Amino acid sequence: MSAGSPPSQEGLPPNVVRQLTASADELWNHSTEKINAEVVALTYGSLVANLAREALSSGAGVAAINTRLDEMGYNIGLRLADDFASRTHSLFANTPTRRTGDGANSVSLLRRCADFRETAEIISKVAFKMYLGESPAITDFALSSPADGNRPAFSLEFVEPPFSSHVMLPPVLNGRSTSAGETGAGGKSREDALSYLSMIAGVIRGALFALGLEVITSTPRCTLWGDSISEIRVVLVRKIPASAPPSDD
Repeated sequence: MSAGSPPSQEGLPPNVVRQLTASADELWNHSTEKINAEVVALTYGSLVANLAREALSSGAGVAAINTRLDEMGYNIGLRLADDFASRTHSLFANTPTRRTGDGANSVSLLRRCADFRETAEIISKVAFKMYLGESPAITDFALSSPADGNRPAFSLEFVEPPFSSHVMLPPVLNGRSTSAGETGAGGKSREDALSYLSMIAGVIRGALFALGLEVITSTPRCTLWGDSISEIRVVLVRKIPASAPPSDD
């Protein structure tokens, strides 16, 4: 679908969602090499800590850390799209889309989604389940959101951000300031807060670009900032012409 076409709000039929979810469970349980979650969390935490030290020592600020994490995730996503396609081809080859009703391989399944809600469901119920063993909730889907430039958009919500177990951000990184007058409402400024989800948001942006959709991703909420949930917002910009090669920017 393109950003300018009137998208549907129906999403995938329930039976197709169940089929995709069961297939993703099968991949996670039997076809995905597992790495200890604590090891992954510690490795990611070490990466973030190193980036934070470099950025703060150079005076670049917290925004530079978020940008760097997003760029790293974007480049991972560009390559992860091929892995997703190859690993899910046999399982999803006969999965019908609501628009076409015929089978498609996984890349075509994403490219041929009848609406952005279908894309959201595949990301949440297949990709996240296959790679991380969890499925974030899809919320705040909008066909044309004024807050998002009148574009189709949705949110992915997590009770706890991936890789964030045992993580506590110091005041200099969580948007809380020790100096009066430097923070916004609630004693924090989100512009000055390290987003632990920036890399995952970048992965989504890169993978969808490789599969033909240009999106904007953001992380408006995070439990590490004191919010009750963590959120990645995904906004559709346009459908990319098939001839446009992905870049590593």
